[in-house]
Amino acid sequence: MADTAGPRAVHPPFFALHAPLAVYAANVSLIAWPAVVKPAAAILLAVAVVWGAVSWLTHSARRGAAAASAAVFATFAYGPLVTACGWSDDGPLGIAVWALFAGLAAWGAARLARAYAATTSLLNVAGLAMCSLALGSIAVTRVSIGKHLHANPTPGTSAAKKPAGPLPDVVLIVLDGYGRTDTFERLYGFSNQEFVDALRRRGFYVAQNAHSNYSQTELSLASTLNLHYIQDLVPPGPTMEEARGILDGLIQHSEVSRRLKSIGYKTIAITTGFPALRFEGTDLVLGFEGGNALFLDALLEKTPFRRSNASRISQFDQRRDLLRAAFDHLAEFGSPSAAPRFILVHILAPHPPFVFGAHGEEVRPKGPFGLWDGNHYMAVLGNVETYRDGYREQAQYIAEKTLRAIDRLVQGRGQRPIIVLQGDHGPKSLLNQDALGNSDLDEAFGILNAYYVPEELRSRLYPSISPVNTWRLVLGFLLGTPIPNGPDRSYYAPWSEPLKFVDVSQRLTPALPGRTEAGL
Repeated sequence: MADTAGPRAVHPPFFALHAPLAVYAANVSLIAWPAVVKPAAAILLAVAVVWGAVSWLTHSARRGAAAASAAVFATFAYGPLVTACGWSDDGPLGIAVWALFAGLAAWGAARLARAYAATTSLLNVAGLAMCSLALGSIAVTRVSIGKHLHANPTPGTSAAKKPAGPLPDVVLIVLDGYGRTDTFERLYGFSNQEFVDALRRRGFYVAQNAHSNYSQTELSLASTLNLHYIQDLVPPGPTMEEARGILDGLIQHSEVSRRLKSIGYKTIAITTGFPALRFEGTDLVLGFEGGNALFLDALLEKTPFRRSNASRISQFDQRRDLLRAAFDHLAEFGSPSAAPRFILVHILAPHPPFVFGAHGEEVRPKGPFGLWDGNHYMAVLGNVETYRDGYREQAQYIAEKTLRAIDRLVQGRGQRPIIVLQGDHGPKSLLNQDALGNSDLDEAFGILNAYYVPEELRSRLYPSISPVNTWRLVLGFLLGTPIPNGPDRSYYAPWSEPLKFVDVSQRLTPALPGRTEAGL
């Protein structure tokens, strides 16, 4: 199979690696690099088999290499080509058309490699250039993220001193997209007042006029866990991918976690599949690393081998399992431990996809699996009515599961934990995530914000407290060194430009009058 003259073919591995590297380059902030390894190895193996088989049949390694590179190119060009042409056939006819196209491309490339030795040189250069560009993009993004994180430490950081006496467990439960009572009553046709009252009976302070500081998860959590607004943490300038990588780094290695670790806390994260939240700096992570599935889906979407409807249904089943497991994990920490624990729980609900009914019954959403919200949800999955119906049902079930987990956390303990229960933003049936426009900001920014804290700390809470001030109060209490509050403000940013902020604080209205702490 050796060719007697001409350049040696080395391009098939480059063509094989280009697709996984390109997908990773576009999702550096969402995906951990190990997610790339297995798919890349599988593609390399498939290309090697084609290369070897055609080389054996044609008695020419160069012709085999050209056929293999052409086949892999045709495979990963399928998805973009189908999308560009507006063709919706992913069934047997689509596979047959692709097979014909890939076969002709491989045959034509092999013929060219036989007739023209320069074809091999051209393919070598093209394959190397494609891989180099993808690797360069990954490197630039990684370096930029690291540079910004290193150059911009959390402002106001000071050395922590370990307080005297035993320290309580500290639990932050983030219910992704959980809104405020008046929002539910105004737009969703139900009231969660029973849930709020149940929290108050258990000793929670519920801030009835609370707003989130941002309307995106990464912005909200990065700000909350670092005690400052994003504008004080990240300078303008990074690209969208760089910005999200910086935000994810701030979440995974947060100021709250660092300060609590410095006084003896063990850190534990419970996740439910949001790919960006990997909590790499945490002592223990329970849950699911969503980046693997996200990467594989993005890669398969470029090929004829997209996920079948049955496979998509299994993703919704997996979503239910992850959410149930997260609450089970949380309940397991009801028993005391030798060292105090900071437990951060991110529940990716009632945020879409909507997979639970009000009493925990399984719901089978129509359409593809995805984490779309706001106008992105409307563009892919449904309309305002289907959004509100699904959200209303799932929110009620999540409230029930949250109460059960809280009961396990607080019962049978000698020392009460500190529990913060927050939405990172509200629901988004009327939010345009690309342009502010006529979005309903009260819906998107109104959140549940509840605190189970000692009386000394409770006395410092107030109805409009926002998440950026949460940990100033809690850490100040635990460290015995008060941290002054900042202003409670809210900022909108487009999805594609997460650092382009618009102050919408004056456009938000307080909650409608209702039950108060004193009225119970």
